Amino acid sequence: MKSEELRQEMLKFLEENGMKKGIVAKQTGLSSSILSSWFSGRVNLNEAELDTVQNFLKEKQARFA
Repeated sequence: MKSEELRQEMLKFLEENGMKKGIVAKQTGLSSSILSSWFSGRVNLNEAELDTVQNFLKEKQARFA
């Protein structure tokens, strides 16, 4: 999944489920400042970070489904 697609999907998921962005940072171990910049579209994550976020999203979507 491309960075922009993942960003949009994550933002939609967080909004629909009332989750805060800080939860993503805590549960993935990624820097909250990097994630904040990514969520706002100012930076792109590297492949490893994208994989981490994508795995987080898949796990949470399965749990909330």
